[in-house]
Amino acid sequence: MHKLVVGAVAVALLASGCSTPPPSDEMIGPNWQIVSLNTQPSSPDVLPASAAGAAHIVFGQATISGNTGCGPLQGAVSFTKDGKDTPAREATEMTMKKIEFREPGECEGGPKFVHDSMERFFVVDASYAIKRLNDTEIILTKTSDAVDQPSMRLMAQ
Repeated sequence: MHKLVVGAVAVALLASGCSTPPPSDEMIGPNWQIVSLNTQPSSPDVLPASAAGAAHIVFGQATISGNTGCGPLQGAVSFTKDGKDTPAREATEMTMKKIEFREPGECEGGPKFVHDSMERFFVVDASYAIKRLNDTEIILTKTSDAVDQPSMRLMAQ
């Protein structure tokens, strides 16, 4: 009887060790810090030192929220792959359905530059290609006919 119980426990332990955990959705949930922002060919993609670490985004399955460094933003998005709605973890494209930025008030300098750049980057009905560099880094590239397409690099915090 003892051998039967030990054998059953061993099988149960092996089975639990071989089970696959549910896939994580690396885009949903983490706070994504904006580390570079290229919105115009004439502007560098590096954030001004005075704005470093201030701008961030959090993605939900159908939402986006965050802060520009001057004030909050919130919006609605959809995620797709090959033109079909899909969970964010599988998406290759994001479309902005709605976006609102709070007025920056007396914000100035680097944070104001980032705020204004984000307002130009995130616009209603724009689409963004999603490139995952690794589990903690993504690039959003605004889909356009421009040679130098606007882009934003984000790192999970």
